[in-house]
Formats: sequence, C-alpha cells, structure tokens
Amino acid sequence: MSRKKGDKDYTKSEGCPLYIKSFITLSSNLNTIGKVPFKTSILILQGENDTQTTLQQSFLLQQKLTSMNQPDHVLITYPNLG
Repeated sequence: MSRKKGDKDYTKSEGCPLYIKSFITLSSNLNTIGKVPFKTSILILQGENDTQTTLQQSFLLQQKLTSMNQPDHVLITYPNLG
C-alpha cells in the first residue's frame, strides 16, 4: 500500500494498535479482486465522498473486473455520501 501526499499516516494514529497494524498490512483490493472465483457476483457500493476509499479506487476495481471478463459485477456510487 503506497501513500500519497495528504494521506493519513496510520502508523502514528492513536487507537487500537492491533487494528492499525491489521489495516496497514491489508492487501490492495486490486490484488484481492483478481482472486475472486469467476462465478462469483460482485457488487461494489461506493460513497463519492468516502475519505478512506476513493471513488477512483472503485473505478479501478471495475476496470480490472471488466479486463478480466468478470461476467457479473456492478458498481453503484452514492453522491454526497462518505
């Protein structure tokens, strides 16, 4: 997981250290989505104002599913929702 300018540094956050560690070590959704069985239906729900998962990331997931010829996937976005 690469950080960009302006991204929160979760290694310095207050809170539960186990949660923070598990959050940091998560695999990229783009890597994970490629391991979903072909016959599995996929629904992506995305708030357009979400600060942890950007709308662009959802579009990248949808693009990867399309390039993999995943037959049953849907992306629904919600304006003004975080």
